[in-house]
Amino acid sequence: MPRLHVSTIPPRTKEQIAAQIRAQFRYARFSPQDYVRHWAFHRAIDLAPIITAKQFRELAKRRKCSEAFLVEPCKAELDCPTQTIRWYLTQCRAETIISHCCLTDLYVKATQPTVPTSTPKRSTHCACGCGVALRPKQRYASDACRMRMARRSQTPQKMA
Repeated sequence: MPRLHVSTIPPRTKEQIAAQIRAQFRYARFSPQDYVRHWAFHRAIDLAPIITAKQFRELAKRRKCSEAFLVEPCKAELDCPTQTIRWYLTQCRAETIISHCCLTDLYVKATQPTVPTSTPKRSTHCACGCGVALRPKQRYASDACRMRMARRSQTPQKMA
């Protein structure tokens, strides 16, 4: 097998840079343009979560997911979804990294905590009931309103 000869001297011109890059890709099955074109795809692969078959099995067992439940969201993306999922759940080694995006997405959705969709909005008017509009971080329109609410909260305690 011929050795790839790449100069160790840093290139000085654009032509030398291009020649050095072409030399690195001489025996590759893809070109430098392909690599640049698919950079976003490579970045997504690098940032993807690493989920092993063992983790996937444990989640499926803990959630008591059936094969049919796991196959349903992956039908469009997998060629043989039932066989693939059955293989991950029963036959493959525990250290095997799951490479199918639909299965990793399913795992991530199942393990991430759910965030409440609606948060209670603060009122835009004074809490004492005077009806004055408030600025974003205000609760009461004035000191008088604040004292009025303080007195109202103390009144039931004095009666008791």
